[in-house]
Amino acid sequence: MNPRNSLILLIPLLFPSCGEDPKLIEKKNTQDAEISRLKGEVALVEEKLKNLPPDVSEELQEKRKEISDQQAEIKKLEMEIQEQQERKNTLQREFDAYKAKYKIN
Repeated sequence: MNPRNSLILLIPLLFPSCGEDPKLIEKKNTQDAEISRLKGEVALVEEKLKNLPPDVSEELQEKRKEISDQQAEIKKLEMEIQEQQERKNTLQREFDAYKAKYKIN
């Protein structure tokens, strides 16, 4: 190592430290306390996230489709019932007319 490099390394040692600034120490302690508080809050949030119920949005979407399909089926069956009721009424009128024409009991 050359003497110039040695001198550069010794310069910081030649000037003694004036001690730490109390304001900086207080600020560091405040920051350390804030960091600890935030770490605690993060841990609580992580714990809450672990305890969340599973996501059921996909199941909900499937059930909504199933309900929609069932409602369509209900409408279809109601229309079929109405058609059958109309057919029954028509046949009943024809039968009543036939009975009246041929005097059947």
